[in-house]
Amino acid sequence: MKFLFFTDSHLRDSRPRNRIDDFYKSQFEELGELANLVLEHDVDALLCGGDLLHVPKPSHELVRDLIGWAKYINVPIYSVIGNHDTVGYQMDAIGSNGIGVLFESEAFHELTEKVFEEEKIIIRGINAKVQEDGYGYEFEPKYAGYTRLIVSHNYIIDAESMMFDFMQPKNVPTNADLILLGHYHHPFQTQVKNTQFINPGALSRWGIDEANRIPTVLLIEIANGIVDVKHIPLACAKKAEEIFDLNKVGVEKDKEDQLKSFMDSLENTSFETNDIEALVLAAGKNQGVEERILNKSLEKIREAKEILK
Repeated sequence: MKFLFFTDSHLRDSRPRNRIDDFYKSQFEELGELANLVLEHDVDALLCGGDLLHVPKPSHELVRDLIGWAKYINVPIYSVIGNHDTVGYQMDAIGSNGIGVLFESEAFHELTEKVFEEEKIIIRGINAKVQEDGYGYEFEPKYAGYTRLIVSHNYIIDAESMMFDFMQPKNVPTNADLILLGHYHHPFQTQVKNTQFINPGALSRWGIDEANRIPTVLLIEIANGIVDVKHIPLACAKKAEEIFDLNKVGVEKDKEDQLKSFMDSLENTSFETNDIEALVLAAGKNQGVEERILNKSLEKIREAKEILK
């Protein structure tokens, strides 16, 4: 069997603030190339690693166009649910969201667990979670002899440290043959014992730091228990100067570096209050942080509060 995997398309109606192109058109050009790859390689199904949509409730136009695209492809599309696909990780409320409408239309299918008995292949989906606990990555003994795949929208990253909770591949308890990863937008690939971990990177590019990254999908062929994975960069992906104002790159990078430095410093600061916004303002005053950096910090905190409500 052949599968095509993509992740974090973050399909949206509005243009990201850093993009200068016709973003709506560009994202469907990329989806059009995916459709061509399905036909060219005789793919049996598409797999999505989550964050298909950028916001839980997109416009009717976007949902309609996605359903049309799926019908044109005419092969099953299985997707896990990303943190952007729903509100506050409330997986039981997806019926009222765009991703729920897509599932109900049967143009897309929620990936929970799909078994291809004849080919002895099992694919398990793991939706976005607030905390990383490794649950669900171990297949039961009854699947011995199957080719075992997992599609996950968790922060599994081959790094030593990050600013947020994550799992390292070496710490994931699993007997899967291949784990396909989303959520983290930057690509990586590693092998731990008998398990391959592959993140091809986000299909969408809306951050300045992604200007020179080429969106890539994975062609996965499974035959006689052998898994072959090919990375396919999208030919239609535009050059950095066509989609970003590169004059802003240095300015945006400086802002992000200052913000990261300030947020890191909070870990080593003691205060006599539990109000996180008060903590940030006090720390900023103590350190002489620029007002725009403080405001950006508070903006991120308020966004997080809204998600957790």
